[in-house]
Amino acid sequence: MKKSNQNLKFSSLPETINLLGIELGKVIKDQAGIKYFKIVEKIRSNSKKYRSTKSDKYLTENFKILSKLNSNEIFIITKAFTIFFYLSNISEQVFRLKFLDSAKLKINSSPKEKLVFSPVFTAHPTESSRQSTLKKYLRLGK
Repeated sequence: MKKSNQNLKFSSLPETINLLGIELGKVIKDQAGIKYFKIVEKIRSNSKKYRSTKSDKYLTENFKILSKLNSNEIFIITKAFTIFFYLSNISEQVFRLKFLDSAKLKINSSPKEKLVFSPVFTAHPTESSRQSTLKKYLRLGK
């Protein structure tokens, strides 16, 4: 594996996510090959273009790309995007903590009678993870 740039600056969340994406791209090239890196980049680029234009041609192109891949290739592409989303989520958590620390927000304690429980439902079920996996993500975040 090629040496990564150790002098990266993580001054903003978008910049951090971009830098982590670049580093992930290097890993994809090294471990899966340039072919899969190009596929991931094309799908990513088309997805960004779709979000900004709402033109179905970008979704159609992504579908065509994906429909030509076998199940092992789909796994590689899926894994790349999954890791990117994990890295993005970890980055967001780290920046949220930095924001809370810098804002020096204080949480007022309330009597138990004043507490309100409100469940939050997401578009997807919460993913259960092994404890060892969660610890690795925690180390990445630090």
